[in-house]
Amino acid sequence: MSQMKSMLLAMLFFVGFIVPAFLLFFIDSTNQNAFLKTTKEITELVKEDAGVSDRVKSVVNDYKTKGYTISFTDQYGQPVNGIANYGDTIQVHYQYTFKSVFKDQTLESSNKVFILKRNGENRPGWDNGGELQPRTVVKLTTESKNVTHEETFVIPGMTRLRSVTSNTGSVEVVKVEGNRVTVRATNGSPSKKVQTGGTVMADDTKIVTETIVKTNEKDLPNTITYSEDVYEGTLNRNGAVDKKQTGGEFIPAQTKEVGNQPSPDYSDSEGFKGTLERYVHSGEYTPEQSKFVEAQETQNYIDDEGFRGILSKYLYDVEVTPEHTRFVRLNHSGETAMGKLVEPSSKTYQYNRDGYVGVLDYVGYIGTAPSKPVSETINCYNAISSGYYVYQNGRWKSRSGGSGCGQPNYYEEGSWFGRYTEREEITLEQPYFEYKIKSSLEGIKTGTREELKLSSSGNVSVDEIPHLFPNPKEGDRIEFNKITTHLILSGTAYDLSKGEVMWRYEGYVTRPAVEIPLYRYQGVVTKPAVDTRVWRYGGKVTKPAVDTRTYEYTQEYKGTATKKGLDTRTYDTYYQYRLTFEYE
Repeated sequence: MSQMKSMLLAMLFFVGFIVPAFLLFFIDSTNQNAFLKTTKEITELVKEDAGVSDRVKSVVNDYKTKGYTISFTDQYGQPVNGIANYGDTIQVHYQYTFKSVFKDQTLESSNKVFILKRNGENRPGWDNGGELQPRTVVKLTTESKNVTHEETFVIPGMTRLRSVTSNTGSVEVVKVEGNRVTVRATNGSPSKKVQTGGTVMADDTKIVTETIVKTNEKDLPNTITYSEDVYEGTLNRNGAVDKKQTGGEFIPAQTKEVGNQPSPDYSDSEGFKGTLERYVHSGEYTPEQSKFVEAQETQNYIDDEGFRGILSKYLYDVEVTPEHTRFVRLNHSGETAMGKLVEPSSKTYQYNRDGYVGVLDYVGYIGTAPSKPVSETINCYNAISSGYYVYQNGRWKSRSGGSGCGQPNYYEEGSWFGRYTEREEITLEQPYFEYKIKSSLEGIKTGTREELKLSSSGNVSVDEIPHLFPNPKEGDRIEFNKITTHLILSGTAYDLSKGEVMWRYEGYVTRPAVEIPLYRYQGVVTKPAVDTRVWRYGGKVTKPAVDTRTYEYTQEYKGTATKKGLDTRTYDTYYQYRLTFEYE
């Protein structure tokens, strides 16, 4: 058990710490190398194109999709987005974000590029197409324990520095004074490691043997992990498994014959079980019977013999009822209008009851509620709109719209209510104008004029308004209608609070001759099958074998265990950069 726990702890330590640490180192190292390669590529490209050319922009856009953010500024901190002038310095800023093992990591760096071309052209007056042949010299920095190293070099015969590159990491020019160049190199690979102390102790091994005992052979592993007294290793099976019975016995299976059972699934107290076959114990089977019946009065058929079924309808006979006419008198309580009873609008009544149809004539009013004739004259019937004006910003302006004129259908006064059933139109010999004023101070006022001056559009002229409405306010309105016809409405009203309203209709109605079909039912009915059979079950049943034997399984494991040696060595890491200066 202690060996298994040790093995599990070792596996958890390996998976939880060693694997993530290895992945972290591998991923970070790979991305750092790629980052350094990118910074060098972009720096050389800017130097070659004498600034941020279209080619540089295209390459930067390609790197943007890979997680890079690259920007360019001049020596004054202003953004650069094109070809620079001779002697300018371009600062290239890099930022790269990538996914590490536990979280996103970001690398940042910057390089300086000195522009040694005049807007991408050769300097005037030079040989070989205006281009001087550059010279190079290689210098080694002083070996240092610091990854970042700043040092000044003297370049004999140098009049102008063109570039500085490093065999590892990155390098930038700090300053140039004549032929003295101060550079700063960083992020390079170590040049050497020097041991400063400690020793190495070799591994120690030994042969070990262990034995495992299980009650189930499948629980014996193929290998086990050994971990004791700092020695660790994997032990393999050594020899065959030793099987030994520790208790119990084996009783073989038994069978017997059974019958007259009520169920096919048999089980008894002695442990016998089985599935039995069915057989007829008693009784008989009578098959289904059928017959045809007709002239039945109901659709669902059943008789004393046990026949039953659902029949189909068919025409059995036809009875004829002759035409008949009779006189009827009908009291009508009226129609509902505006929630109240009112005189019917029609002087006839379409009768259709109990098969009798006909048209009844209006006789008269027979209700107990008092009645009286009523009338009303509508002046604006067929009125012609003659202008609608609104007072805005100190003058009258024509607008579309107007209130128009409604035509009432009903008379209502207190408890009196009635319908206008008659109407008479009277054409005026002398038409006149009716106006309506909507004043914000005085409310609504109306009036009439026989004559008013009209404009070319047929509306009342604006010049007429001051005579009718001399002191308007902002938003006040005036509307004109030309009255050519009066409408006189008349009818009868009833006092609904003093009785009931009722109107009488009477006349002859007729019931047409009717042929009445007589239907009956017919079809095939069935007497269900009768099954009085009693089934029982019988056959062979089995008592399973009983095996209560228990065993013990012993396996020997053998292998090599190792005590790991100890490495206590310590080192100093040194960095040295090989710099190539290109100059004129």
